[in-house]
Amino acid sequence: MKHFKLLVLILILGILVGCSTKKPKNIIIMISDGAGYNHILATDYYQYGESGKQVYQSFPVQHFMSTYSTNAEEYDPQLAWNDTLYIDSKWTDSAASATALSTGYKTKNGYLGLDPDKKKLQHFSEFIKSKGKKLGTVTTVVACHGTPTGFTIHSAFRKDYPGLFQSMILDSDLSVMMGAGLNDEDTMPDHKKYFYVGQKDFWQQVEQEARDFDLDNDGVKDKSVSDIDGDGLPDAWKVIRERQDFLNISKDNAPKRLLGIFQNRANAQYDRAGDKNAEPFEVPLREEIPTLSEMTNAAFNVLDNDQGFWLMIEAGAVDKASHAKWKGRTIEEQIEFNQAVESVVRWIEENSSWDETLLIVTADHETGHISGHSNMLKGPVVDVKNMGKGNMPEFYFLTSEHTNSLVPFYAKGVGASNFTSKASKDDPIHGKYMDSTDLAKTLFELYRD
Repeated sequence: MKHFKLLVLILILGILVGCSTKKPKNIIIMISDGAGYNHILATDYYQYGESGKQVYQSFPVQHFMSTYSTNAEEYDPQLAWNDTLYIDSKWTDSAASATALSTGYKTKNGYLGLDPDKKKLQHFSEFIKSKGKKLGTVTTVVACHGTPTGFTIHSAFRKDYPGLFQSMILDSDLSVMMGAGLNDEDTMPDHKKYFYVGQKDFWQQVEQEARDFDLDNDGVKDKSVSDIDGDGLPDAWKVIRERQDFLNISKDNAPKRLLGIFQNRANAQYDRAGDKNAEPFEVPLREEIPTLSEMTNAAFNVLDNDQGFWLMIEAGAVDKASHAKWKGRTIEEQIEFNQAVESVVRWIEENSSWDETLLIVTADHETGHISGHSNMLKGPVVDVKNMGKGNMPEFYFLTSEHTNSLVPFYAKGVGASNFTSKASKDDPIHGKYMDSTDLAKTLFELYRD
């Protein structure tokens, strides 16, 4: 009996030693929307001719994560590797997945920050704001798309983009919001042109850096932006649009609140003109659009402060290019994400430290069911085939939709070790995995005394 008690004590001590009780000053969550294992492997092969060279592939915490919503089935490891149709048939969307990552609770597809009964869930961003930290979201797609909104606001209608944008502007406590939404040169009707920025009347008030908004255009102010610094006054948004404006943001000139809507309606690069099936970067990029790294560096200059911050960074068009089955542009978008992770790591090591900052790198779901084999109804998905550095690897999209596949999860910095114990389930191919809800649950546990 004494030996048994001693063994239990040793096990408990081992768990405690392996977990951090220190609270991160800064929390950075990077999402490659739609990226699964083979997305990363294909990009590895194209960039380097071998796998394992990405900066996050050396992080101390590495395992996999399930992503299913309440519309889908819980991930079944045996079915996943023996029935392709199982993986393709039921899956999460970005709204439900972001909600799970943000709140620790599963919900229905299309719901943002709500449970399946439409009751409000607490976002970790809302919780951490109460601890004095600044908040930010950065994306390469629409600023009020499913992932940014799934981490910050509450709605049962993920496609209500005018309403979602208005809610992020008026109801959230964000200090930074960046993404697509409006191209001033578009000639489409106003209700389409301004659809992603709250419609024309609202956007004009945002551009004027309004604190109080007339939402029904009756001449009466209906609502104010939030007070994010506790001085009792609503804090207006400073609006920037041009790439050089993003590059010009520094610690010295950073506004209290920054809204960066770059000059494109729906995304940064993935659907630009030219051959959509070309090799990566054969079609010149839109030079007027800031890169994900450039937006992120601008966000850091606004958010960095003594109390710390929470920042969600999304490469949103890995998903879009995979839906379209555009191989070259899928790899382009994942490279954009990889470069942004490198930029974040540099910022941490030069301006912060791994002793005070936690970096998480993952995906919200897989899109396209990428495989190295072209025609599979039964049997396991196989790895993409390496054709050498700078050459398109051989791979195929088995679907144009999301899947219920596991996605990779990486973490480094203070508190990262706490995710290891969450990876308690076993997959026959990928090994240990946790669930998407475990991300938020672990963060809440870190900060709750």
